[in-house]
Amino acid sequence: MIQLIFTNLFLLSSVFIFRFRDLRLSLFWFIAYSLRCFASIGYFLYTQFQQADAQLYTDTTFLLSNEFLFSPGTDFILILHKFLANFFFFNRESFYSLYFVLSCIAFTLFVRTLERISSLSVKDFPQYFKFLLLLPSFAFWTVAPSKDCISFLAFSLFLFSIFNFRSFRNFLLLIASSVLIYLVRPQLFYLFIVSFVYSLVLPRTLMRINPFRIVLALCLAALFIYLFFTYCLDYLSLSLTDTESVLNYTERFTVTADADKSLNNYFARLVFYLLTPLPFITSSPFVLLELIQTVVLIPLYFIFMSRLSKIFSSISLRPFVLYVFFSVSALSFITFNTGVSSRQRWLILPFMILLSLATSSLTRKSSNSNLMRT
Repeated sequence: MIQLIFTNLFLLSSVFIFRFRDLRLSLFWFIAYSLRCFASIGYFLYTQFQQADAQLYTDTTFLLSNEFLFSPGTDFILILHKFLANFFFFNRESFYSLYFVLSCIAFTLFVRTLERISSLSVKDFPQYFKFLLLLPSFAFWTVAPSKDCISFLAFSLFLFSIFNFRSFRNFLLLIASSVLIYLVRPQLFYLFIVSFVYSLVLPRTLMRINPFRIVLALCLAALFIYLFFTYCLDYLSLSLTDTESVLNYTERFTVTADADKSLNNYFARLVFYLLTPLPFITSSPFVLLELIQTVVLIPLYFIFMSRLSKIFSSISLRPFVLYVFFSVSALSFITFNTGVSSRQRWLILPFMILLSLATSSLTRKSSNSNLMRT
C-alpha cells in the first residue's frame, strides 16, 4: 500500500515538472490527474472490502498458477497480466500504478480530441463540460485494473487517431486501437462496425432533411433492434418483458448475482441504466455519491438530445451517434447490476460529451460562413 501511494504521487508530481504556464490550464490538469491518483488508491482500498473484478485481475498467485486460452474479453486481460507478472514481476500495487498511468494517458488523448473537434482549448470549454470531465466517477471507473480502463484507452486512441488522420502513424494508431477494442470488448467492436456501416447508408437518404425524419430513422432503427432482440429471445425461449428469465440466463456468464429483478420491462431498464442507482437508493456512501453524479449527468442527456439533429448533419460524427444509440440499447438490455451500470455507462458517456461539444464547432463554422456570405 505504501508503495502504491508513493509511486502514484511521484508519477503525479513528475507530470508537472515541465508542464503548463497557464494557471487555469495547470489547475484543470492537476485536478484531473490528482483525481485519478487518489481514485487508484481508493479503488485499491475498496477492493479490500468489496468484491470487484480487479481482485481477480491483480491476484498474482491466481495468474501464475493457471493457464488461460487466448480469446477476446476477460481471458485477454488475464493473459496480459500473467505476462507482466511473470516477466516483469508485477505485484498488486504495480498493476494499480500501471493503470493509473494508462488512465492519465487515455484521459489526455480524450481531452486533446475534444479540443480538436470543438476548436476550443480545454480552459475555454463551457463550465458544465469541464465539470463533467472532472467528475470523480469518471476517474474512479476508468482507473482500476480492469477491462474498463483498457477500453477507455482504446476508445481514446481510436478517437484521437480518427480525428487527427493526417499521417501514417495515426493510421497505425487507428488499426491498433481497433484491434484493442476487439480484444477487450468484442461486443462493442461489433457495435462500432454496425454503426459505421449504417452511417454509410444513411447519407444517401438523409441528406438535407428535417429533424423529424432523423428521429423517424432512429425510431425505425429502435424498432429493428426491438424486433431483433425479440427474435433472439424467442429463439432462447426468453421474454422481453420478463427480465427475470433473461437474468437467470445471463447470470450463467457473470460472477455478480446481486442484480435487481423488480424492473420487468425493457424500457424501464433503459431508464434505469442511464439513471442508476435510481430508483434504488440506499444509505451506502458510494451509492449516495453515485446518485449525486447521476443527477449531474441528466443535463448532458438533454443537451445531447437537443443537439442531435445538428450532430447528425455531420457525416464524420454520425457513426458515433449511432454507436451511442446502439450501445445504450444493447447494454441496458444485458445489465442488471447497479454497480455494473454505473461503471459501464462510462463506455458511452465520453461519446455523448464529445458529440455535444462538437456542436459548438459546427455552430461557429455555420455562423462564420453566413457572415462571409453577407
